[in-house]
Amino acid sequence: MEGAILKVPQNCVVSYINAGYLNYFENIEEIDPTGIQGVALDKKSNAPVYDLNGKKLKDPSKGVNIIDGKKVVAK
Repeated sequence: MEGAILKVPQNCVVSYINAGYLNYFENIEEIDPTGIQGVALDKKSNAPVYDLNGKKLKDPSKGVNIIDGKKVVAK
């Protein structure tokens, strides 16, 4: 597979190299496995808020929340 890039979770590149994956891929690249990038939390929004288990919350909690159908990280 010439030119193929293997995308792996952050801080796992060494494990994949040691497992011999460079024999099959030209490059190994780190990615953020959560898929969440640069989402800002709008505290004025009236959208329903849920945790990752689907439990409805009054306010966003620290960590990942589902707000208006989107994954949002609250710090």
